[in-house]
Amino acid sequence: MEKIDLTKCNNLRVKIHAKYRDYETTGRIVVHDDGSSHIIDDHGGEYIAFIEKDGSLSDGIRDFDIVPRDPETYQDWQVGDRVCDNKHRNASHEVIFRSGELVVMKTDANTACSNYTCDELFDCGYRLVLTDIEQQIIEEKKEKRYEPQDGDICYAKSTSGFYAIFVYNRCGLDRKTDFYVSFDSRGGLFYSGYAIDTRCLEELRPATDEEKQLLFDAMAKQGKRWNAEKKVVEDIPKPHEFKKGEPVLVRTEYGRDWKLRAYVELSSIPDAKFGKYGVTDGRVNLFYRFCLPYNEKTMHLLGTSEDYKEGE
Repeated sequence: MEKIDLTKCNNLRVKIHAKYRDYETTGRIVVHDDGSSHIIDDHGGEYIAFIEKDGSLSDGIRDFDIVPRDPETYQDWQVGDRVCDNKHRNASHEVIFRSGELVVMKTDANTACSNYTCDELFDCGYRLVLTDIEQQIIEEKKEKRYEPQDGDICYAKSTSGFYAIFVYNRCGLDRKTDFYVSFDSRGGLFYSGYAIDTRCLEELRPATDEEKQLLFDAMAKQGKRWNAEKKVVEDIPKPHEFKKGEPVLVRTEYGRDWKLRAYVELSSIPDAKFGKYGVTDGRVNLFYRFCLPYNEKTMHLLGTSEDYKEGE
């Protein structure tokens, strides 16, 4: 995004992330003549220092997001806002006075309009004209809007702060939060449905590695895993429990041929140099690094150096 001239952001909406207090809040920017500005917090009207005279962020602000206003709902008219009416879209006016709920506008011909209350102005069909900065932000967000693909692991957040980490299921519906599996901030793990109502969707993006791990760990606790190749949720196979005398295929390293042996025991040395699986050929017991049960799924490997692919 092109750098925003914050001295031209008077009356614009902003969401700030505080540096020292662990919270986010929203409010309205008020720009002063010297280029500095503060924010009138939506919650209690607190004044929060925002931009210093030199253009730097005030000490208490970690970062911020300018939030474009919605002309179809906005009616908190402030001095400097430009508005137009639905009947004459080309006729824009500027708000030049507000006291309480009383609003006065000036036309482009420099004549004052009738007095309105905020509600009356909106009910008469007047709507906010977005600033160039707001229009720029909207256009750039459109260009960067994330469109998940089937099987993508996503992070979604609602306007209430609720979030979900999910594997996107492109099932043909309009919702962009349908999933194969989803883990949400309330600790729930679900295997069908949609994560967040898109009408309440504030953020949708690819999940970070840490967020993906939260999903994978929750699935593992239920004995499940995500198969990205097949795009299915599947059971985690339980390790095979070898029994003494059971026929097995063994080899010492990748690239070596598989041999048929009889299972004996596990090595008592956890980091045994030559492997942990003790087997015999009827004459001597040796330990191998790799060991597979000998059955219909593995018998084709005997005498080859092929790697075993789980599920083949």
